[in-house]
Amino acid sequence: MNVFVKNIGILGLGAMLLTACSLGPRVPGGESDSIIPAEQQIRPDAATSPAIRRLVENARQASQQGQMSQAESLLERAIRIEPKSPLLWHYLARLHLFQGHYQRAEGLATKSSTLIQKSPNDRLRADNWRIIAHARQFLGDTAGAQKAEARASALSSGNH
Repeated sequence: MNVFVKNIGILGLGAMLLTACSLGPRVPGGESDSIIPAEQQIRPDAATSPAIRRLVENARQASQQGQMSQAESLLERAIRIEPKSPLLWHYLARLHLFQGHYQRAEGLATKSSTLIQKSPNDRLRADNWRIIAHARQFLGDTAGAQKAEARASALSSGNH
């Protein structure tokens, strides 16, 4: 099985990916969605404002109901409130990846990573690199996908 297909469950790429259960993207070839265990999900931290938490939760619910444009609008609204939140850009990148907007997903994941402060948030950085890897794979850039996956693996193992 292709390493990128296998890692889709790890990525939690789903329409929501946001806070509770996340569905993985539909993989070319018809593989079914995957559920991401709660302990593997990246969630807002305690410093996240209640307004942002509500917007994220509403976006998660909208995506679970198949209302992707509504989910996107809610995340974009959250970003207008907190434009420097790497987590919000990360969620939007995952949503775009799930929708098959691979170039946009790659750009948003890159934006998320540039906003991560010096504090060690290697889990978020690694997940951003996995989004980039999947996007590149789906765009036919196998070499780029492998490099991105290698960066994600290095961050996950602490060897960066």
